[in-house]
Amino acid sequence: MSEKEFIYHMRVKIFEEADKKRASITSLCEKYHVSRKWFYKWKRRRDKEGAEGLRTKIRAKPKMPNKVSIELEEKVLEFIKEYPTYGPARIEAELKRRNIIVGHTGIYNVLRRRGLNTAKMRLEWVRRLNGEIVTLDELQRAKEKSKTNHIEVTYPGELVSEDTFYIGCLKGIGRIYHQVAGDCFSSFGAAKIYMNKTADTSCDFIENHLIKKFAPVKIERILTDCGTEYTTWHKETIPNHKFEKACNLLGIKHTTTKVRHPWTNGYVERLNKTLLDEFYSLAFRKKRYRSIEELQVDLDEFMDYYNYRRTHQGYKLKENGYNIPVEAHLSKNSKKDLTKEVGSDKVKVVSLRDRKEVGEKSILTRQVLAEDFIKPRSEKEEVLACQIVTTS
Repeated sequence: MSEKEFIYHMRVKIFEEADKKRASITSLCEKYHVSRKWFYKWKRRRDKEGAEGLRTKIRAKPKMPNKVSIELEEKVLEFIKEYPTYGPARIEAELKRRNIIVGHTGIYNVLRRRGLNTAKMRLEWVRRLNGEIVTLDELQRAKEKSKTNHIEVTYPGELVSEDTFYIGCLKGIGRIYHQVAGDCFSSFGAAKIYMNKTADTSCDFIENHLIKKFAPVKIERILTDCGTEYTTWHKETIPNHKFEKACNLLGIKHTTTKVRHPWTNGYVERLNKTLLDEFYSLAFRKKRYRSIEELQVDLDEFMDYYNYRRTHQGYKLKENGYNIPVEAHLSKNSKKDLTKEVGSDKVKVVSLRDRKEVGEKSILTRQVLAEDFIKPRSEKEEVLACQIVTTS
């Protein structure tokens, strides 16, 4: 018995019992958990149509007098076979020149019903009509494949991802960028703000900032994209590029990602998002910065928190039993076992600001903490006005 038949027989049973008049309508409605309003609604139908009136009526499809006719719809589809990239407004204008009058809203409704309401959908539809095999292009295949591929590193410094990120245009300052790097094993990071993105800023970052922040870990390889601040398109001139020379002087191997494959450098791209969400979005709403040096002080403070106190959710740290980047950064898994220098088998880190303990044993040496290279935060007055900034 179908659901509709079951409901029909239930209604018939209720009214058969009501016809016997052994109980009041109110008590009958309470017994079958229906309202008096419901009872008298179906009673009127039964009195008018008999027992068949107790069946659920099938609603007719609503009439749409303004709907585009089938003949016009076919003409629209014939037109977009030739011009699949045209939108509804242009299709309306072109059809009007052929004495075919149909509004752009009607055209859009035709396309939506057919699943052709975007240019990409229409192009794929034309391809199928012409018998072409629809396959993922090389870029899409590489992106899908990357979801199951992961960077394999076994110790800090083995591979460091670096990138340039456009922060925005600050009122009174101009366009600002940051150079950022993250270790692919420990997620330990470093960032510095610049007014441009050139080979000079990239060299300054690794020579005067990154190496000091990562000390005492030795960086063996750096992975970047193919931006001109890191490399050049002319293969024969790559060894003469400033960044390449700086890496060679520091004993660092430099490699680049494949063109248009940013997910290859996913570690540093994720660090960019963390900085945007957790630092810049909040910092620009709390105070007005008058120089990049002032912003750099707060960025250093956040990076200190990120590296030394913030719990990390990345799978790489969790797999190796760490919670904070610096625990892995100074761990015994490093190629040069740093724990031997301090006489401990497990590393413990002391925070630079409040000396909160996050490990099992403390490292009090200034070299290991890199205290010489992190400036303490100076208190600054906050303003109510939000500095105008456009973020990438």
